Amino acid sequence: MDDEPRLPLARADLEEMIAYALWRRLDLRPRKRSLDDTRIWARAVADHLELCGVTWSRSPPIRPHSMPR
Repeated sequence: MDDEPRLPLARADLEEMIAYALWRRLDLRPRKRSLDDTRIWARAVADHLELCGVTWSRSPPIRPHSMPR
């Protein structure tokens, strides 16, 4: 699977993934913070990753298995 080409991942999608992960962690999130608030944090994380030269991509979808007929 490592030799398969990677698909581009839009920065907005990365920010949404980070924001959702932060929002789900109640122990890390201040009270009464919304998903919109975590998007601001996610944007800052993505900015820092980009500054550090980190690139992101998405693996191709897993092929469904086939059953013999």
